[in-house]
Amino acid sequence: MASKISLQEAATKQVELLELLRTRNNAATASAILILEDRLDAIRLDMAKQSEVISGYDKQIYGRAKSDKSLASSLRRLTLTFARKMPDPKPQTHSKDLSEQELSDIHQQRDEAVAVRNCMFHELKAVEDEKKILTADKTRQDGAKEALDALYESAFDGPTPELPGEDELEAKYKVSQQHAEQASRDASLTKQVHGCMANTVRVMTDANQTMSAVNKLRDQSQSAVSKQAKKDMWRLDAQYRMGTNEARKHMKLVEYYYAQAAHTQNDPDIIPEDPFTAPEGMQIRDESIKIAQETPDDVVKLIEGQKEIHRFMTEFFASKLLDQKRRLDEAERVETEALEGLEQVRKELLALRREYLEELSQKPRPTW
Repeated sequence: MASKISLQEAATKQVELLELLRTRNNAATASAILILEDRLDAIRLDMAKQSEVISGYDKQIYGRAKSDKSLASSLRRLTLTFARKMPDPKPQTHSKDLSEQELSDIHQQRDEAVAVRNCMFHELKAVEDEKKILTADKTRQDGAKEALDALYESAFDGPTPELPGEDELEAKYKVSQQHAEQASRDASLTKQVHGCMANTVRVMTDANQTMSAVNKLRDQSQSAVSKQAKKDMWRLDAQYRMGTNEARKHMKLVEYYYAQAAHTQNDPDIIPEDPFTAPEGMQIRDESIKIAQETPDDVVKLIEGQKEIHRFMTEFFASKLLDQKRRLDEAERVETEALEGLEQVRKELLALRREYLEELSQKPRPTW
């Protein structure tokens, strides 16, 4: 479960990085388009000023401007005139107040001004073409968001979530991993505690049944107690005492696992105590030895049976611990494979980013 959570969070993080790359590229393209638009406005303004200079030369040469239209109409007419490569219209009547030399100088200055305006028009066309290229790039980058949504929906069967920042994502990833590990430990301890409690109930049930038999024999002995009845009563009484000790031992195990569970929840004040080395555990062992020395052969066999049960339970818990270790190793192996797959995805994303930057660097740029 921990590997599945970490893999999904890591995949979400990769989608967020891809979205961040697309957003940055989109923002850079939009900024470049705004710069080109400012450049276009500046060129148009310079062309308008140059047209006013040419109109001033026309007034000196012909005594009047060649057009009385507004500035926007003049620019529109200028664009159409230049695009069709038509000669600039000129009035046919010259001013009679100027000498031929002055008229020639003004004509030369006017031609130079027209040439400058024509260069501005060439620059205007180049900037407009570059703006078209960047606008097409921005349109493709905007379309990448829909492709990203489709990819995410096909991978996780849901819409693209509101992706957090990189630091917040890393924190959530670590917290989810800690919760998953804690849940795994709590589940294991809870299972062990339930097993110990079930064994305790079973032992106490057997002890109660033995006690019921002892009471029954005692009732019978009040009228006629035979030697065999006394022997049976003594044996069952010893069996009850052994069962009680076994129940106390299991209860000690239950307390030990509960203490261990509390200690794993970051409570340094609770330290688990080994039930077999604690003073009460030593007392249980001493009482068992004393009972074994005072009991006849059949009760000694019963004690040996109880030891065999204890050995079986010890092996049972050891096998459970080995099984838990195997599951932990398997979870670590799955998580390692997931991390390797994530690293492969990261390398592929970096390769795609390099290809995109190389393709972007090969596009023609304006020479102004």
